[in-house]
Amino acid sequence: SCARPGPPCQAFWQADAVFMATVKSKTVVPTQVDGETKSTQQVVSVRFLVDEVYRGLLGGSDVEVLTGMNSADCGFNFEKGKRYLVYAQEYQNKFRTSICSRTRLLTDAKKDLLYFQYLPPEGSGASIFVRVLKRSASQEGVPMQGVKVTAEGPDGSFDGRTDSSGRYEFKHLPPGKYKVKSESSDTEVTVRSEEH
Repeated sequence: SCARPGPPCQAFWQADAVFMATVKSKTVVPTQVDGETKSTQQVVSVRFLVDEVYRGLLGGSDVEVLTGMNSADCGFNFEKGKRYLVYAQEYQNKFRTSICSRTRLLTDAKKDLLYFQYLPPEGSGASIFVRVLKRSASQEGVPMQGVKVTAEGPDGSFDGRTDSSGRYEFKHLPPGKYKVKSESSDTEVTVRSEEH
């Protein structure tokens, strides 16, 4: 048995590759097992014709993914000619998937595809969300519209003005440390290269 996969917003970032594809063929192949004995075991090699890549570098539209022989060794039972959304991990330069991943028939992947619609293009950077509120003893926090906000980072300075709810989003920022300033205060944040 294995733990159930998390929701799309979790599984997507944990996978090395996520793609939509049709099964072209399945064959049983030997693969080497790590350990002192250097033994081999049988696995299923599934060849896919890729329609769309959501995450990772596949190196072309013809992709091989390994999975176990059956559910006893967590193998996913792919059927030739059917379309799947595949969540794969890279191990020893091969993609692998299992019944423990979010891999599923494309007809069962509506939640996943909906989540993907709202993702920025891969490699397009990160975002910093800012909200400017005016606080006083008599008021909890009133949104301040039109306040200039600035994010100063390694590649320069980015400016914007808050909307009616006091918010502004700096988009597509490269990794680095940023000093975020408004006309009333400033703080420091770090944008890391890991996407999440």
